[in-house]
Amino acid sequence: MGVLILILTGTIGGYSAAIKLSRKLRFLEGYAQFIKVCQNEIRYTGRYLSDIIKNYNAEGIFSLYLDKCCNYISFGEPFPKSWEKAFSSIPCELSVSPRLTEIIINFGLGLGVNDVEGQMSHCQYNYELVQPYIQTVREEKNTKGKLYSILGVCLGIAVSLFLI
Repeated sequence: MGVLILILTGTIGGYSAAIKLSRKLRFLEGYAQFIKVCQNEIRYTGRYLSDIIKNYNAEGIFSLYLDKCCNYISFGEPFPKSWEKAFSSIPCELSVSPRLTEIIINFGLGLGVNDVEGQMSHCQYNYELVQPYIQTVREEKNTKGKLYSILGVCLGIAVSLFLI
């Protein structure tokens, strides 16, 4: 029974590492999608940022951070401060690099400070900045995601054999 528990523990550990990569990828893809939505909303509707965020209808991990931002706004925080507070915890929760966190926070801080054309170029610039990160995480997920799962199973088997 103990051997099976050790194998199961290794398997769960490997799958949890693979799931972290998937969550990180979904977050970055949601962020890129949000940038495009913001760009289109700014171009065609001219709505306020708080309205764009409140009316953004998407699901996923990125939406949870937008919900945090909306909550801060509803408590009277200004948008830039709300954005920064909502997204400052992503390095710990998603293992995102400090540079990428800085890019995401700076995106929110730069919204609403220029005219329409300036905001549009800000959105496009940030969209292009995040694309290499998405590509890297996607490749890492495709290669290392399976490796982590298999490595977890093998580690569990090795530990159980060692203890027998």
